[in-house]
Amino acid sequence: MPYIEHENRAAVNFFIDGLIKCLREMDCCKGDLNYVITRIVLESRKPVAGWSYHPLSDCVSVLRDAADEIARRLLGPYEDTAIRKNGDMACFDEPFAHCANPYQSPELDDNSPGELDTVVDSYIPPGETVTEELADQTLIMKALAHGWEIDDDGHLFLPGDKSNSWASKWKQVEMPWMTVFVPHWLERRMKELEKK
Repeated sequence: MPYIEHENRAAVNFFIDGLIKCLREMDCCKGDLNYVITRIVLESRKPVAGWSYHPLSDCVSVLRDAADEIARRLLGPYEDTAIRKNGDMACFDEPFAHCANPYQSPELDDNSPGELDTVVDSYIPPGETVTEELADQTLIMKALAHGWEIDDDGHLFLPGDKSNSWASKWKQVEMPWMTVFVPHWLERRMKELEKK
């Protein structure tokens, strides 16, 4: 991740700022950036004894991780804005092989809210053990598919919904890409909205 300690940032920012200024002044193209980035990554990681697998793998990981973080923080939200503005593509609404419709929750008995196996039956691949963590992750994915969003602090919310202010308790759920804080009433609120 690029979120290094401030002391380390200060040690390199002077040089990075100068390089950025130089690149802007020369109106650099993608090839120029590729050259600069490739040299920095390779020449800063090359062992004195010469290349071996692990240092080369580290270089590839640095480049991949940087690209993934740019996509996660900037490109993804930009594309989400375009989806809201212009509409989604039907090909992304295709059901998964293991369920008829991955975004449609089975009808729940009002007397048994919160039963993990009922909530996630249609989302979990056959043979997968349903843990509380997997159920929570699945519920978050379902919420995101129905227009819920995650703010900069990791809180799950539904834009424009008055229920956002109701949460007195938040459950912390570890997703593969970040920690998400889920309002304690999420499952109930999603059922209420489905009935409207």
